[in-house]
Amino acid sequence: MNGGSPGPICGWTYNEAFGPLGGGISFTPGIMSLDTTLATDYPGAAKPLGASLPDILGMTVRYSFTEFQGVPTLLTTYQIAVNNVGSAKTVFVSLFGDGSLVVQVGPVAAAPTYNGTWTPNGGSHDVHVTVDALGVPTLFIDGLAIPLTFAGNIFSFASLFPADSVILFAGSDLAVPASSPVTSVFVSSGVLSETMVFCCP
Repeated sequence: MNGGSPGPICGWTYNEAFGPLGGGISFTPGIMSLDTTLATDYPGAAKPLGASLPDILGMTVRYSFTEFQGVPTLLTTYQIAVNNVGSAKTVFVSLFGDGSLVVQVGPVAAAPTYNGTWTPNGGSHDVHVTVDALGVPTLFIDGLAIPLTFAGNIFSFASLFPADSVILFAGSDLAVPASSPVTSVFVSSGVLSETMVFCCP
């Protein structure tokens, strides 16, 4: 699945919100891989939620992915976003290869934005983010709480993403073929524990 053949496949449609930046999405049983060939490739895909999402308060987002196999850089990135109805609000997590991360929750025009750090190690990761009734996010990566520092209300690129959808993007910043497999994506109402066991129905 790519810009020339956007799908949908398994409900996912190739997304070029940032323009035709290359790369593709491949599927094998239980895995959706974000694939790059050039350092500038930035593949993404979106899937409609099972029900309309009126707000992003009181919800949990969790996904599992494996890093691109290569030396990460600032431009290496793994992103997940969940947009509500009308793409008015978002939950958006961006992890970068230099160990920095950004979490945005709330109105896309001026989303409360938080900074933090994580540890890229070439392995697989579980990302678990909740948003409480006041709009405050809590982030866990691999079961560890990640301290977040408020950075201000900042425009979110999630405004470019489709409404009532979950969206994945990734970029390797590698000049050789590379893949980042995604093995699960869950979106749920309620502020659920990071120890919660998620499974497909």
